[in-house]
Amino acid sequence: MIITRLVGHGVGQVPVPLDIALGTADGNGLRGSIVEVQLVVGGDDLRLGGGLAGRSDDEQSQHRNAKSRDFHVLLPILTVVAVGYDIVKPSVMTHNCYQSLLTCKIFLGCPMATLDSTMLDYEKPDAMRYLRVHGPMHRAALGMLLTGKPDSTDPAVKQFVNFANQQDMNIDECWAACHLDLIQASLLLVPSAGKTCMAFMSSVPARKHVQTMGKLVANACQVQDGKQTRIIQALLEANQRFELLALEEAGFKHLAHLIYMQRYVTASDRTSEKLNLGDNITVYNWSENNRQRFADAILASYVDTLDCPALLGVRDINDVIAGHMAAGEFDPSRWFALYDGDTPLGVMLLNRIAHRSALELVYLGLAPAARGQGLGKKLMQHAMNITAQHNACQILMAVDQENQPARKLYQRMGFARGEKKTAMIYILDEKQNASASCDVSA
Repeated sequence: MIITRLVGHGVGQVPVPLDIALGTADGNGLRGSIVEVQLVVGGDDLRLGGGLAGRSDDEQSQHRNAKSRDFHVLLPILTVVAVGYDIVKPSVMTHNCYQSLLTCKIFLGCPMATLDSTMLDYEKPDAMRYLRVHGPMHRAALGMLLTGKPDSTDPAVKQFVNFANQQDMNIDECWAACHLDLIQASLLLVPSAGKTCMAFMSSVPARKHVQTMGKLVANACQVQDGKQTRIIQALLEANQRFELLALEEAGFKHLAHLIYMQRYVTASDRTSEKLNLGDNITVYNWSENNRQRFADAILASYVDTLDCPALLGVRDINDVIAGHMAAGEFDPSRWFALYDGDTPLGVMLLNRIAHRSALELVYLGLAPAARGQGLGKKLMQHAMNITAQHNACQILMAVDQENQPARKLYQRMGFARGEKKTAMIYILDEKQNASASCDVSA
């Protein structure tokens, strides 16, 4: 239901008659309906009867038999107490066949002394539905995500589903914003180890679509279980400015600008030497017996870190370790923890990238006492040696743009700068339980 016309004239505090025409979006009037308009003026609540209520029997009969498509309601005199102020916020309700509720605002756009025009600005109820989808709509939502069209039969959808099955990727948490059962936007939340989750959005092509995507993301994130997921992450390209606005509207915070770097490894990088960091430094490889050593070494490297400091303290250290293990193909022989006696100095974690001839530097961090002594350079030389020994041709990494010491080290080691992405995060409260939400399967 919409307000189709509003007219008012008056000066200063002179009473202003308002003629309001009510109708539906398809042009039909409110024939035979009883209308009640609630006006809020300067905090005073006025209920003004209109429509067939309050009219004589003859007048009601005339209105019922009228051929006009609009049903006109002449409200009683309204005294304007604050020109230019948002004086009216009515709730317009009808009985009988119309059961919708419209919240609107009437603004008086006029000079301070003279009320010479009245402008209507109404807020329609949000007709969009935000749903977790299953069945045929699940594939249609994936089509929207992958191609920009909600086509469940697109070959890209089948290819992606097959890939997800091969990688044991959970793609059940798929959401869609629907208007009249047509998908307007979609979102996929993919859980991963370490109580994290990655958010993938369909394209947000213009600013007018930001609010829809923002509400979709917010609805999906707010029903996640904080005991199962602590961080929802999203990575954005530089040109995804509307997607960024949507995430901010949903409550995501900026984490970092990540710079991706890579270096090709050649035969000259391969040596037979073992990692030697000095007589006082002991190097441990990963094992369950060394779990606490790695945990303490990682925590020691977080002190005064420049590497995504907003993540500090959000997750338990064992969840952090689980997340690092899941980043590629884990091999305990490629994980190193450094100690000087019982004092943790840092760690270097390398994983092989699945289906690629490359290793990823998952994490390199040193405790404050170990920085500036050349340990980082020696560890990186060993990383390139390991990469060559495993017959991989590349080593890759992502580094926080603000971590200048690390960036300078990698550049000196021959790493080339690649693309830059913006990392956004949504942190869930551990007390937040998964709540029931509106699911749809067809």
